[in-house]
Amino acid sequence: MKLDKKTKYACVAKTLKGMEQPLLKELTELGYSNLRTRKRAVEFEADLEGIYRANLELRTALSVLVNIAMFNFKDDKDIYNEVSRIAWGDIFNPRKTFAIQHSVFGDVFRNTMYPALVVKDAIADRFRSKYKERPNIDRERPDVIVDVYIFDNRCIISLNSSGMPLYKRGYRGLMTFPAPLNEVLAAGMVALSEWDVREDFFNPMCGSGTLIVEAAMKAYNIQAGYLRDEFAFMNWSTFDKEEFEKLRRDPEGAVKKSKARLMGSDISRRALSITSHSLNLYHLGDKVELKRQDFMKATTGEGKGVLILNPPYGERLEVEDIEMFYKTMGDNLMNHYSNYRPWILSANEEALQYVNLKSVEKYELMNGDLPCKYICYDLKAGHKVIEA
Repeated sequence: MKLDKKTKYACVAKTLKGMEQPLLKELTELGYSNLRTRKRAVEFEADLEGIYRANLELRTALSVLVNIAMFNFKDDKDIYNEVSRIAWGDIFNPRKTFAIQHSVFGDVFRNTMYPALVVKDAIADRFRSKYKERPNIDRERPDVIVDVYIFDNRCIISLNSSGMPLYKRGYRGLMTFPAPLNEVLAAGMVALSEWDVREDFFNPMCGSGTLIVEAAMKAYNIQAGYLRDEFAFMNWSTFDKEEFEKLRRDPEGAVKKSKARLMGSDISRRALSITSHSLNLYHLGDKVELKRQDFMKATTGEGKGVLILNPPYGERLEVEDIEMFYKTMGDNLMNHYSNYRPWILSANEEALQYVNLKSVEKYELMNGDLPCKYICYDLKAGHKVIEA
């Protein structure tokens, strides 16, 4: 099998829990066809140019898989034979390294690692028989990633076109801040808030600025993957560098006029410095207002739009009195930010009760390994009785 420009391939964009609908909306707006939502994924069709573009544009995808074989099997010999039939030498050359990712469900294999070993051997043997040499395995930074998905007696072999997860945008750099949000999670939170880019966006307690950076990139149409200089598809034999570069938009030239007022604040000077650095990489430093302030003591909430808070949960960042912290946060929203639609992400359900505001929307998300509630509150409805 040789990847060619004319063929449309069955693809799967993988994402985080709760991000299926934002991802579906992105793919729809980008014009992809044959869309189908799955658990933590969305299926679509794309040619090679569309695969490049998906990796550059998608904000809520973790990776883009390209299906190259699908078959039923009885045992490991069937898998070996089917994988051996694939013309791997037309996909990548033996001087590239590769690795196998696998997801195995069902009762066929007791050892879920075993099918991956079978696929690895089949690929290596195919190269050895055709070219008298075989590519090496590299589990840390492989050039090519082959994805194996098995459900009962059905096997799908795909190429991971992304390589490193797409949340690795390239703007974090060496500067770090405690408990940063995953970039895909942050982009999804912005999408779920249904923020209209013509209205204000305020991110208090911005930390390292992931939310405000993702919002600014969306407002000014900056590609999620622009800063990345490495995608797995670049190591495929058919990679067209010229075509790829045509799809990449320079942020300085791409920045358009926007009516959005983007604001971020934090009590930490270091947090604001990290945020500013990230924004400057996209030429957005002068498009976002950053202010050093303690949101819990702020008394001016000018503006109208969406406000997103990612406060401490009492898990990774300690707070002495978490209940009082959340109560004060809710009171401040009510008293000074009545023109905003506030959203709060938190893994501390008990503390969320003390926000003492009426919720109107709620999503279940994952922040790393922490199950979280992402809640929108109605400030016009006033305080509510704290539930026991």
